[in-house]
Amino acid sequence: MGTYNTLQTEIACPHCSTLVDVEIELFFGDTRMMDKFQVGDIYKWISGAAVQHGGRPDMGNIDGEGYTECPQCRRDFFVKVMIREDRIEGVEPNTEKAAYIQASDVSTPSSEITRPADGSPVWKPKPRVREIGQITYNEKWDLTPQIEDLLQQLIKLGADIFSTRGGSDYTVLVPLTLSREQQDEVERLMKMLGKEVKGNVEYVDWYPHGWKFRIDPHKDGTRRAF
Repeated sequence: MGTYNTLQTEIACPHCSTLVDVEIELFFGDTRMMDKFQVGDIYKWISGAAVQHGGRPDMGNIDGEGYTECPQCRRDFFVKVMIREDRIEGVEPNTEKAAYIQASDVSTPSSEITRPADGSPVWKPKPRVREIGQITYNEKWDLTPQIEDLLQQLIKLGADIFSTRGGSDYTVLVPLTLSREQQDEVERLMKMLGKEVKGNVEYVDWYPHGWKFRIDPHKDGTRRAF
């Protein structure tokens, strides 16, 4: 399993509007010791590492992404964690990013599940991370045998590959559960893919189970990952 830090704080649930105490999962920065933080604490980074591998962002400023579930309505949501000059300044719901658990997903338990004493509904857990990834092919891709081989190697390591907004880019979701050696292999394969499609590998975002990278063919990226 991937490691993550936690942040204990109050936040207004974007679904039920209740002010609740939550534990927010933080998958960015130095998560090796699975530290616990509160608002006002200095956050930890890995010295000399890239941001997507836990390194310090420019000037220690980042709107990091967190994930939590509301104890009142049992729905989940993403959180913007504002860090300024390495200090956790505050949090707010990220309403622009869709949650995993929708209202229709909160259901009554089956006969095999014991209902909690307070009668609260049972909700679905976060999606299980697959051992093998998948490719959603795009007709705009100019596939060659070399590119196809690289894509197949990436999904064997658990990466998901697709295009965003119907474009010709190669967007790669890399799972958190990889070992250090597997992460290095994914980086090597993405570099090779970038060379084949003549585009830079750009780090885009974090998501609860990994990192998102994008390669735009024939485009010189401004946010190079490596």
